Amino acid sequence: MKTGEAVNHPAYYNRGTMEVIDIIKAVLSYHPDISPFQAWLVGTIVKYLCRFGGKDDVIQEIAKMLWYTEALKKDMEDRK
Repeated sequence: MKTGEAVNHPAYYNRGTMEVIDIIKAVLSYHPDISPFQAWLVGTIVKYLCRFGGKDDVIQEIAKMLWYTEALKKDMEDRK
């Protein structure tokens, strides 16, 4: 893979016809009332979900996704 492709369009962030960044943008467009920090957490969760099995060990990716999910849950509970 060329350097530009590895930076701009890595294979593990491409699923079907959409890149993960486009999926994150679509998901966040349905949640305009969340904080910037929560939006970042959601984007990170989507990133790990979409690249599942494509970059790191799947157990590690699940652990990361769960960690960010718990952080999002805690932040949302704290803001109530």
